[in-house]
Amino acid sequence: MTIRKNIWFIFSIVLLCVTILGFALTSLLTKATILHVDGSKIVDEYGNEVKLRGFALWGNDYGYGFGDREPYAPQWVRDKWMPLTQDHLNQIKRWGVNTVLLTHFWTSSWLEPSEDQPQVYNEEWVDTILLQVIRMANEAGLYVIAGVRVCYDPDYTASGNYPFYGWATHDYVVFNQVDSSGQRGLERFCKFLEWFTQKVQREPNVVGICPWHFPYHRQSIDEERVTRYNSIVAPAMINAVRKHTDKIIFLSSVDLGNYDYTNHQPWNDPKQNLVYNTGGYGYHDIMVEGSSRTWDYDVSKINQPHQSVGTFRDKCNVPIISIEGPGIAQHPASNFGRPLRQDRVDLFDALLTLMDDLNGWIVWTYSGPWCNLGVLESENPNDPASEGQAVEILKKHTPP
Repeated sequence: MTIRKNIWFIFSIVLLCVTILGFALTSLLTKATILHVDGSKIVDEYGNEVKLRGFALWGNDYGYGFGDREPYAPQWVRDKWMPLTQDHLNQIKRWGVNTVLLTHFWTSSWLEPSEDQPQVYNEEWVDTILLQVIRMANEAGLYVIAGVRVCYDPDYTASGNYPFYGWATHDYVVFNQVDSSGQRGLERFCKFLEWFTQKVQREPNVVGICPWHFPYHRQSIDEERVTRYNSIVAPAMINAVRKHTDKIIFLSSVDLGNYDYTNHQPWNDPKQNLVYNTGGYGYHDIMVEGSSRTWDYDVSKINQPHQSVGTFRDKCNVPIISIEGPGIAQHPASNFGRPLRQDRVDLFDALLTLMDDLNGWIVWTYSGPWCNLGVLESENPNDPASEGQAVEILKKHTPP
């Protein structure tokens, strides 16, 4: 009996030690990339300020280069999108940036494909593609912001030309409309956010969730829509995410305007761990009227909006990042090889100089052979070794 007791005692001690060691290792792995908000700063677990600077992998967003996994994908999509590899993520890290933004459309086939089948999610896609990209980013030493989008133009979906945008509209969520399955939009979206958050927040390099990237992007809005989004939708999204993680929530206002936040002081509670997203740095906003969007810009057009962003940050003592642009305009695929104009490079430098004052910025996009935004201006943007003049500007503005 004594021997059995001794054996059981030793076994219990060993089991306890293994449990404690496992917990310690898990804590170390998780804390290694845990960031949180401290006043108007983003800091690490030691209180050191962290600037988030990196890329939205939007040029690769259609399956992140895995278009062959989408049976309905048009052939031109399969032919054009650049497959992401570990080499691409390693290159991003070598350039000195530290973050990538990954976004998916909620009701596309990637996430919740069918209007008539609520809470039936594409587990395979998330497990084998989205998490794969997150883990490649982790291998490269990059933070990840995991984001979600809602179809911003219902005509795209209705036309059948862009089925990957999905069936849901902004109004479906904001006005909590009933869909064909009898589900209400905001309730269904929040259930999805809970599922999505549980999936991605386990990854140690995911520093936060952007629950609705680009609300009402490129659509006309009125005061009712803005008010409902700020007073009803945003708090509901925050609560849905908070059920499963304390990581940062990167919160966008309607079409990324900073002015819509100012009357919502409860959001400034530091316990909420919120970072506010802003825009106004994309090429659309600084385009010279009547000019080609791939060439001529007026950088003075963004000075006033930028000052407004700074005023809001200082008044409310909150961190702000730009989650839209600037990109340096890319030529269409047929025109690669034309020389990069110096004024475009100068503009890129000027925009990054302004945004260095924020808590971070996300450049659109890393690449994409047929996109008109990006920083790989060589003749062959599919080549991970390609670096050029715009990359040298980028390196000037990355964290030390």
